[in-house]
Amino acid sequence: MTVSPTFIGFSESAETWERLPYDWFDIWHVVRNEHGSRFAPMLKMTEYILKHTWETGRFNGQVQLSANEIRLGRRRNKFERFDNGTSISENSVQNAGKALVELGLLEIEQDQANLARRLRTYRPRIHEKNEGNTGKPFSGFPPPTQNYFKVPKVWTDITTNITRASTILAVEYLFRHTWGLNNKERVWLSADEIAEGRLYDNGRRRYDAGTGFDVSSIHRALKEALALGLVVWTERYEAGITTRLFNLRISREPAQACDTIE
Repeated sequence: MTVSPTFIGFSESAETWERLPYDWFDIWHVVRNEHGSRFAPMLKMTEYILKHTWETGRFNGQVQLSANEIRLGRRRNKFERFDNGTSISENSVQNAGKALVELGLLEIEQDQANLARRLRTYRPRIHEKNEGNTGKPFSGFPPPTQNYFKVPKVWTDITTNITRASTILAVEYLFRHTWGLNNKERVWLSADEIAEGRLYDNGRRRYDAGTGFDVSSIHRALKEALALGLVVWTERYEAGITTRLFNLRISREPAQACDTIE
C-alpha cells in the first residue's frame, strides 16, 4: 500500500462534521459477537444513513435511497451525487439492511408507490425513554443531542477505500478521544489502548472498552490507516520500554511510512 496522494489530513476547524453516539464502539462489540468479524458493510451502511439524517439535525428523520445510491452516493439530481456512497455491493446493501433491522438499529420501509425504482426509506431507530423490551439486541440509538463525538463529513468518502471494519473503528476511536473530548493538545494512543480502551493518566483504569479488536488486528488496521495517510505515529520511551503512539494526521503534517509498525 502507498500513501494516498490526495488526502492532506484532517482539520477540525475547517471541516463540517457528523455525529456518532458515545456508545458507538460498544454497539459494534455486540455486532461482531453476533455476526463475526466481517461486518464492515453493516458499519458503512449505518454511518451512511446517520450521515443523511442526523447531519441535517433530523434526529428522528428518514432518507429515501436506492441500493445503487447507498453504493455509489445519494443523488443530488440526475447528473450529480452528494458523495461517493459506501462502495458496498447492492447485494450487501440488502443483506446488511436486513441484519441492521433485526439488530434494532435501523427501520426500513419499501416504497410501494414506485416499486420499479426499488427505493427504500431508511430511518435510524431512536430509543424512546418509556419503550419496553423489543426482543432485539438494541432498542435504537439515544437522541444525539448530547453524548456524541464528531466525525468529519468527508469520512464516508474516505472509507469507500477501506474494507476492514477494524481500520474504520480504529480511526474513529482516535476521533472520539482526540476531538470528542475537546482535547486541544490532541491525545496519542497506543495500539493496546485503541484495542482495549484509553488509559487514565494513572494507568490503572480505562475510559471505555476500546474498539474490542485484539491488538494484532489493530496493528494491521493502523498499518492500513498509515498507508492511506490517515494517522501518524511517534514513540515514547519510558522505564526502558519504547511504545509507539498514534494520532490523527492533521492537515499540513507529512504522511509517514508504515513498513515497521509492529
